[in-house]
Amino acid sequence: MGEAEKVDPYLVDRIPITKNMDHAYLLEVGGLCPECGKNLLVAKGNSRSKLYQIAHIYPNSPLRAEIIELDGLERLGTNCEDFKNKIALCKDCHVIMTITKQNMSI
Repeated sequence: MGEAEKVDPYLVDRIPITKNMDHAYLLEVGGLCPECGKNLLVAKGNSRSKLYQIAHIYPNSPLRAEIIELDGLERLGTNCEDFKNKIALCKDCHVIMTITKQNMSI
């Protein structure tokens, strides 16, 4: 088994994000995407629409290239599903992050 194929105890199954956690992620970034500064909520009448997604900082299912590139960097929290390892991003920035991940595997 290669170095990158060893079982990593930091990587655990995804856990659902509760409404309270979702709200806490939004408050953590002040309602603005930390990457591009877009508002993460938009008012529509008496309600607000969510324009963000919760992203992992250290990936939940890292590709081999990511494991190699991220080797030695500090990991946030006790596992990849820890509150400290996630952040609210606008949908556009989350898509860019995902595309970047996909391009790493090419």
